[in-house]
Amino acid sequence: MKAKGDLKEYEVIGRKLPTEKEKETPLYKMRIFAPDHIVAKSRFWYFLRQLKKSRRLLVKSYLSNRARAHSIQIIKVEKVKAADCRRPNVTQFHDSKIRFPLPKRIQHRKQMPVFSVRKPRTFFL
Repeated sequence: MKAKGDLKEYEVIGRKLPTEKEKETPLYKMRIFAPDHIVAKSRFWYFLRQLKKSRRLLVKSYLSNRARAHSIQIIKVEKVKAADCRRPNVTQFHDSKIRFPLPKRIQHRKQMPVFSVRKPRTFFL
């Protein structure tokens, strides 16, 4: 897909058309980034056909997020217990003996001379 302009986040919800055999059909929901709602629906169809191999579908799309960074306001911040965390990229930092190596260090200006013959060494052995 070639993007034309800024991408927006769309929440597309669709389901298979009900038939006599199957009156209650499951809903499928996807978050899709696209330039407009038409492309978002098209991408939804494309991915759903690959996943579920169904032909007749009802589709609705909603624009969920579009905001500039300076207009976002933080409403609530709270601590989450370690037992309640589910994402692996967060739980990997729960180890109490975790260490972060410092491969590069820059010396303080007070310790460095104004003029020097060599470049500053930012690494340490």
